Amino acid sequence: MKTHLLLLLLLCLLQSKASAQLTLKSFDGSRNYSIPAGMEIGLKMPTLTANDRCDCGLLSKGSLEDYWLDTITMRVREEIRIYALDENTNKKEETKYGNVENKPVTPFLAKDALSISVFPKARKNLNKIGIVFMMLSTLQGLVVGPLLSDDARGLSDKIVLGSFGVGFVLAVLPDSKTFYFKQPKDKTERLWLISEE
Repeated sequence: MKTHLLLLLLLCLLQSKASAQLTLKSFDGSRNYSIPAGMEIGLKMPTLTANDRCDCGLLSKGSLEDYWLDTITMRVREEIRIYALDENTNKKEETKYGNVENKPVTPFLAKDALSISVFPKARKNLNKIGIVFMMLSTLQGLVVGPLLSDDARGLSDKIVLGSFGVGFVLAVLPDSKTFYFKQPKDKTERLWLISEE
């Protein structure tokens, strides 16, 4: 009897660990995107004061812990709440939490979510690399370039322009990608579904 109970407990534990990643599927089914546990995400939920003039919502930013049974659990590091005070006035409140590792996880119902944004660390690193490229190419163009002969100066200018262009492109890459579950106000976006696989 104890072995059956232990085996059942082990299967439940494995099932919960296997479902830790969140898989999104485009509405037409042509694209998939997987969000692994531990990735930084922003989850936008509706508020009770939403109206036609306000794109109201609660944006919770933190790390994804688990997705299971239509519930997204995450460690919330920051909350941004936008709500309508009256027909013409909106209010925005930001709250940042410290020491979130000791804070219990926060559950959210996935069916109520308006959108989810992912913040991959690789994109943040590319932004930093782009800034370094721009700084080094500027340094080469302003300090090293004038010291070169005319023939070498022409080649140096081409290298400076090329590396500055590459750095600029890397620096302006967006650091997040947003997946919409419901159409946002004032723009048309591709809609996504949370895959139950």
